[in-house]
Amino acid sequence: SVALEQSIEFIRDSLISIRDDKDGSKWCIDGTPFNQPPPTKKPIAGVIGPGSSSVAIQVQNLLQLFNIPQIAYSATSIDLSDKTLFKYFLRVVPSDTLQARAMLDIVKHYNWTYVSAIHTEVNCHPFVILGSDWSDRCWITSGNYGQSGVEAFKELAAKEGLCIAHSDKIYNNAGEKHFDRLLKKLRERLPKARVVLCFCEGMTVRGLLMAMRRRGVSGEFQLIGSDGWADRDEVVEGYEEEADGGITMKLQTEEVQSINEYFLKLHLDTITENPWIAEFWQYRFQCRIPGHPQENLNYHKICTRNEN
Repeated sequence: SVALEQSIEFIRDSLISIRDDKDGSKWCIDGTPFNQPPPTKKPIAGVIGPGSSSVAIQVQNLLQLFNIPQIAYSATSIDLSDKTLFKYFLRVVPSDTLQARAMLDIVKHYNWTYVSAIHTEVNCHPFVILGSDWSDRCWITSGNYGQSGVEAFKELAAKEGLCIAHSDKIYNNAGEKHFDRLLKKLRERLPKARVVLCFCEGMTVRGLLMAMRRRGVSGEFQLIGSDGWADRDEVVEGYEEEADGGITMKLQTEEVQSINEYFLKLHLDTITENPWIAEFWQYRFQCRIPGHPQENLNYHKICTRNEN
């Protein structure tokens, strides 16, 4: 995970900065004092992000070992509300409890009483920090996005007298045969259980749509997707027919005009302290900046620096 690797770099730099401040003066091997420039990096105050719940949990498991706060902007997993497990985690979005409630309201509105439910099962990868007391730690707990959401929906559905025809899970990187097997199980509940509630990450939804295409079953199911799908075009691109009629959740967000104005004013020659501007500039205008440390040789066109 890129987010986890970057978090490790943040922590490393922060610890080095703290150590240097405590050590004071340093000495060379020959006994003479070593005069070094003052450190340019300061101890990290907190981390904003990442986006998905599964990766946010990975990062939080690491950051809380060093008492570093984390603020997530789109991680909605119910698990992250447990302060006994995630002491230094904060977020600016509601948990999946409210999303499950919204899904139930949709089901009730259309008088659907018999539905299937599936969720993304996140793979668990061992992680080792050399020189530490931790080894083979699992930094992703299974089901930390979809499972808790589905369980919340099932609990609410039971109170409303709704029935769950079939409940299943699938890994976010599962192969075609696994998606085909899942689709077969869902089809066994037809024609009564046409509605499939999917508390899934985007690529899980795409895998399901691809399976529908392979099996020629477009139009057999009514999908209700969580915010992991939302309005992301890359999820349904090329499989619009299979996704047709689907209903998805998305958090209400307001457009902040001042941010748009700020980004439109960014320029290579005026924003030198931001290391990502050059990378973004080349990607946005499909050109490269000769001699720049971040020059992208994949682009043949030379940037004029006057692109707009």
